[in-house]
Parts: sequence; C-alpha cells; structure tokens
Amino acid sequence: MSQANPFIPPGREYGAVDTENRLRALEGFDLVQCRAALAVPHLQKAVEKKLLSRIRQLEKLSATEYPCGITVKLKYHSDDECIGWAHRGDNGALLSAYGRTPLDPDAWIIVSEQEGSL
Repeated sequence: MSQANPFIPPGREYGAVDTENRLRALEGFDLVQCRAALAVPHLQKAVEKKLLSRIRQLEKLSATEYPCGITVKLKYHSDDECIGWAHRGDNGALLSAYGRTPLDPDAWIIVSEQEGSL
C-alpha cells in the first residue's frame, strides 16, 4: 500500500492523529509505509522515533530473512515444513538458490518474494 499518509486507511478521509493511535497503527506498517509516514506533517517525536526503530528492524529482517541476495522463499507443495530458497532468472523462472538450476513451478509454492536483490 503506497499512499501519501499511511495513517489514513484506504477508503477513508481521516485516520490516526494522536500519538497512541499512530504508534498502534505503525506496528503493522511495511518499509514503504514507514518511510511515507516519516513525511507526514506534524508527526509526533515519539512516533518518529518508533518509525525509525521499525525501519531499522524491517531492514535487518530483510537482510536475514532473504540471505545472500535470495529473493524468493518457497515451500514444497506437499510438505508445509519443507522450505526452499530461490532466485528469479532473467525470464522470470524460479532458479535454485545455490546451483541456480531451474525449479519445477508445479512442485513449489511461493511463500513470499522481494523485489530485486539485496
């Protein structure tokens, strides 16, 4: 969700303006929303401090959740406990994380994916 003021939910004309509600709202923000929230006028200092902390936390999570520039987290279609890692090839195909060999797209389900490489 990319919008000018992430404290205002989609479809609404108003949103959180007091410190307590903004602090509660930003707990669910992603990195893009946190950065957009920093640009909101008249932002309370406590909210700004928490946003900066959340940004650091999300950046650190990105670096550890997707190690070594891997951009796709997978799970095997018949085993929820079997997790895999992959890259996207130039043509968009899934490639194994370590050998960069093509993966069967019918055998793996994408759990999450990041844009580009880290």
